Amino acid sequence: MMERINNIVIIREPNDITINDIIQDINKLLEDATLPEDLKLMIVTEAHKFKFEKEDMSLLNPFVIKLLKRFITFRQAFVVKSPINTAYTMIYQNIVQNASYISSNSKLQTQSSELQTQSSEFQSNTDINNHSETTQETKIPQESSNRYVVEVFSTEEAALEWLQK
Repeated sequence: MMERINNIVIIREPNDITINDIIQDINKLLEDATLPEDLKLMIVTEAHKFKFEKEDMSLLNPFVIKLLKRFITFRQAFVVKSPINTAYTMIYQNIVQNASYISSNSKLQTQSSELQTQSSEFQSNTDINNHSETTQETKIPQESSNRYVVEVFSTEEAALEWLQK
């Protein structure tokens, strides 16, 4: 369930959480044109269980990259009550903080494929400097840790206080 308090979006997970639940939440955020470009988000999981393995978290990478490209800043607070939920949210925190690395590697793989399939065109017609500038325009900034922050809290009050700063 998604609600808003002032400029803070709150998602309360009603049940145990699956990877598909997280992906659906991200897609709702991506599709909501009314959200501010400086997103403040609180996810309340309480003591619900994560119904997936930590290795499955890598499935979130492409969705997190889309989310980070959509918003100028992204401050996300998780409210959790159990140590295992804290561990899962910390894994997610690392995914968000490393999004620029993930994005760069994805772009390098794409560029490599393009170069292989269009090598004759690149050899005769492409100015390498212009190609690099185009690539940099779409890259998530390396300083993503300043723009995208995820924190874990044990109470909603503490999470809301942090988000309101």
